[in-house]
Amino acid sequence: MAMHIVLGDGEMTRKALTETLKDLWESVEGQPFWFIVQGKSEPTDTDKNLVAWMHTNEVYYEVLTDDEESMSDIYTGSQNTHTAKRLSQKVVNLIKSSPEDGEDAIVLALFTDVNDPDAESDRWLNNTIEAVLGGEAPVKVLALNDGLVEIEFGAEEKEEAKEEAEDEPAKPSKSASKTPAKKSGPPGRPLNVKPKAPEHTREELEDMDLAALKAIAAEKGIDLPARTRMSTYIAHILGEAGEAPAAEVEEPTVTKVVDPEEARSNGFGDIDVEELVSLVIDGVITKLVSALKR
Repeated sequence: MAMHIVLGDGEMTRKALTETLKDLWESVEGQPFWFIVQGKSEPTDTDKNLVAWMHTNEVYYEVLTDDEESMSDIYTGSQNTHTAKRLSQKVVNLIKSSPEDGEDAIVLALFTDVNDPDAESDRWLNNTIEAVLGGEAPVKVLALNDGLVEIEFGAEEKEEAKEEAEDEPAKPSKSASKTPAKKSGPPGRPLNVKPKAPEHTREELEDMDLAALKAIAAEKGIDLPARTRMSTYIAHILGEAGEAPAAEVEEPTVTKVVDPEEARSNGFGDIDVEELVSLVIDGVITKLVSALKR
């Protein structure tokens, strides 16, 4: 089993994120695993895709934030909220207290610049990693948006981080109003408490593939016929459509090609069809006139 703490403001494509999460799942060989994610007031697209993936696959997760009041409403499925002003210290304390017996603690870092270890935009993240690796609890740090490369620091950095972590006492976490559901197993195994499906924007939905749209539609109880177009799924998910359509299958236009030899064998020769119809109508009219004169 493994507890994964996701930190940082870096980004990665939705496809890369999904494939990496699948690799993580396979690495624990089907054992239960769960997440603690950084709750933000302005989550990145990667944050939104991660939360959507956990909601879709019904994976247990909790939120760590320094300001619960301004936190985005995308974290609707969170089973617990940890609030602390010093997030770095709180991460260290969670690693000591949250994993159950036999659980591994893994920090997944999202770097804004994977090529520059001293990037100013990653300063807080790097300081937190140093504090984590300098603690007593065993923990592994992986770069989530850099191929899950393991991050390591030297002995000197570990000692400095340990001293910094001991300077300030831990602040107690804010418990959730309800008892957390049982942590999930592999993606697809339902939780005892099913999280509320998040709201999606048209832009997010248009960036998804058909399988993801079908999963979101199923969560919302939307049942559409086979071969329904992606645009129809999006309209129903956003509540912009009326009744469910019938199967949207376009009938191909069939054009019959008449072989000249076949036409001659049927007595038409090379006569134009419209000309033939005109001759027949003229003949019928002539016979009717003759009959009336008698």
